[in-house]
Amino acid sequence: MIGELNLSDIFLSLSNFISILSFIIIGTAIVMLNYNKLQTNLLQRTEKDFLRVQELFYQISKTQASNLQMALESVINSKELISKFENGDRDGLAKDLVPFFKDRLKPVYGIKQFQFHIPKATSYLRVHKPSKFGDDLSSFRGTVVYTNETQKPAVGVEVGRGGPGLRVVLPVYGSKQQHLGSVEFGGGLTSILKQIANLYSVEYAIGIEDKIFKKAKRFQGKPTDVRKGDVIYYEYSSDQANLHVNDMPRITIDRVILDGNLATYSFPIYDFLENIVGYVTVFEDLSEEKNHIQVELLKFTAWIFGLMGVASLLMVIILGRIISPLNEFIHVLDGLTDGDTGGDLTQRLSTKQKDEIGKASSSINKFIELTMVLIQEIKGKSLSSIDLGGTVHELSKTIHNKSSHQRNLLGKVDILSSKVRSQATAAQSSTEDTLKAILHEASLIANMLKNLTLVKEDMRVISQDEIKIATEISQLSNEVTKVKEITELIDSISDQTNLLALNASIEAARAGVHGKGFSVVASEIHTLSAKTQEALGSIDSKMEFLSDIVTDLSQRMVKNSKTVERLSDDVEMVFKEAYQLGRTSDNTIMASENSKSNTENILHIIDELNNDMMDVLRITDGNDKLSAQLQDVAQNLNSSMNELKDKMGLFKTEIEEKKKSREEV
Repeated sequence: MIGELNLSDIFLSLSNFISILSFIIIGTAIVMLNYNKLQTNLLQRTEKDFLRVQELFYQISKTQASNLQMALESVINSKELISKFENGDRDGLAKDLVPFFKDRLKPVYGIKQFQFHIPKATSYLRVHKPSKFGDDLSSFRGTVVYTNETQKPAVGVEVGRGGPGLRVVLPVYGSKQQHLGSVEFGGGLTSILKQIANLYSVEYAIGIEDKIFKKAKRFQGKPTDVRKGDVIYYEYSSDQANLHVNDMPRITIDRVILDGNLATYSFPIYDFLENIVGYVTVFEDLSEEKNHIQVELLKFTAWIFGLMGVASLLMVIILGRIISPLNEFIHVLDGLTDGDTGGDLTQRLSTKQKDEIGKASSSINKFIELTMVLIQEIKGKSLSSIDLGGTVHELSKTIHNKSSHQRNLLGKVDILSSKVRSQATAAQSSTEDTLKAILHEASLIANMLKNLTLVKEDMRVISQDEIKIATEISQLSNEVTKVKEITELIDSISDQTNLLALNASIEAARAGVHGKGFSVVASEIHTLSAKTQEALGSIDSKMEFLSDIVTDLSQRMVKNSKTVERLSDDVEMVFKEAYQLGRTSDNTIMASENSKSNTENILHIIDELNNDMMDVLRITDGNDKLSAQLQDVAQNLNSSMNELKDKMGLFKTEIEEKKKSREEV
């Protein structure tokens, strides 16, 4: 008896040890599997976020380059600007563009460089720095050389003296379609990365290959520069990013590297010819998420080992209660668990014996009944959970698909809004130019009306002067007539005087010596009469000539009066047309100012639309993350419920047997 008890005690201790060890191993395995799964999910989520950062960087860069190109095309479509470039009017070109650059292009659209070049690559006008020009850019400005040599646009990234930037260089043609040179818009990449980094809560660093920096004749390096192989990192989102680059062993392209709590990912920067010129390295601190994983793992571990502890305790109690009558009890239990009846909860242990086996059998029967009820409930719950998990999984897929569709629509809306912005910008520029031209035209029309008013006044004065002249000519004609009458009278008197002188000469001849003196006087009178008649003849001819002149002048004045009258009517007609044109010009100015205001409103609405779209995009990304997590949870739940259903299917209960019997009947 003592040997049997010692053997039972040894068997009990060994069984307890094996049970506890088995539960510890199983619990540890479950905890490790769960930990590996959480780590894998974290790595996949991080990799997905980094890929989105990369895709968004390329997409936004391409979109902004396209916007810059459309805006620049509106500049080269201005005949006035291109005419000044063609005629070498640098000052006029600067006068038109520098205020527009300072007031609109730089603060509103983020354009940092605006420059005209002449072949091969000589700076003609830096609108952003008009005092500097005439320097040769051919040794480090590949986009300018490419455009002037091929006469094709160069659109994309180019590394300049200060680092990489978005460049748009377009060829410019003159009035006879001859190639004049090129014009350029330049923007930055840093603002794009800042926006993306804020959206995804990451840090970034920009590195450029050393040979590219040397070719671009980079400005003097900074103390924060970090060399990694042939790449020089020079731009960072923060001091922490600079420290991350220092600690980074090497550049690994298109692959996530985990170093403790820090995740690192690098992707290339391509220039306008699709050559790699540098890299963007993105960092994400995973300490918060790893701490969350550790907390969840600790909770899960506590739950698992608590469950295993309870199970181990139950096992120890069970083994302790049954070890004394081990053979008979095992024989009874074999009938319940072995063979075809395994898992059949409709079986019961015999309780006829009054010993420990009988008591244990009674307890086991109660435990089987409770277990049967519990398993039946678990089966029902597992089926409901499977259906619920499937519904949740389908719902999360629907949310994910709608989020993706919404993101695509937002991308299209962003492209359309960018095009509308560019067109509105071009329309605004054209409207401002048109408004300037109309204001100039209105000024000319006002001067024309002023001059026409003066002309009308001059015509009125001329008309009055002509009336006076006509009156005076008429008076002159009357005076000429009176003079002719007087000359005729004088001529008549001269004839009579001549006749009297002749009679006096005859009478003097008759008087002889006494009439000699009188004869001399008569002769002088006769001579004077002849001269008077001669003078009268000359006066008469001149009066005839004067009369002809007065008549001709009178006719000309009549004709001129009619001409002045017609001219006055024409001036009046021109004045009316000019006045109407002035009113039309005023209406056009009002319409142009309204158009300018509407265009500014459109640009403001587009800015608000872009801000709203960014908010919606952030919400969509958040929904996408939640739907992905929901999918994982639903998938895990389905998997667990299916496993539980399969395991529960091994058990046979009285309720199922009764239901099966009713169905057979």
